[in-house]
This record gives sequence, structure tokens and C-alpha cells, in this order.
Amino acid sequence: MTIESDNVLDEIKSELARSIRKHPISSWPDGTTGAPCSLRDVDDTRMSLVLRQEILRFLEKESLATWLSVLLCEVHEAASETDPARLRAELIQVANVCVRWVLDIDSRAR
Repeated sequence: MTIESDNVLDEIKSELARSIRKHPISSWPDGTTGAPCSLRDVDDTRMSLVLRQEILRFLEKESLATWLSVLLCEVHEAASETDPARLRAELIQVANVCVRWVLDIDSRAR
């Protein structure tokens, strides 16, 4: 790996530590099949980013959040960015969610 990729991995590690402090819940359903409620079921072309975030907060509050719903919210946040620095920051957050999802899958296998 290059120095640049090491820096990106360090940023993902930092984001991972920050998110675990902020949201200690680390075990959610995947939400990829048969989820009772996921952002995948909503028409993406009509849903604003603000509404998407409000729905995710509701899902978390009602214990209906899934890894897929969190990931899709982060992906849509990244997709709404045009500023390269903010887009990069959002993509680090996307990577963080992916890593946490993988860690959750691994922990279930133990």
C-alpha cells in the first residue's frame, strides 16, 4: 500500500472510533432481505436528504434501523455533495459504516 492509502485507512479508523463513541450500538440486522422497514423501499427520486435523515433517526429510535438503512443514508449524503472535500469526508463515513457492518457480521459468527 502507498502512504496515501495508509492515510485513508487511518481516517477510517478515526471515524470508526468516533462513531462507536457516538453510537455504541454495533449490532443491527443487515436489512438486505425481508426487512420490515428500510430506506430501500422508499422512492429515492422523491425523497430529500433531510427526510431520509429524519427517517433514519426514527428507525434508530424504534429499533428498526438496519445496516443497509444506515449505509444507504450515508451513500445518499455522499451523492449530494459537490465539494470534493465534503464528498471525501462523506465517503470516509460510508467506509466506516461498511467496516462496522463487517465487524458485526464477524462477531455473529463467533
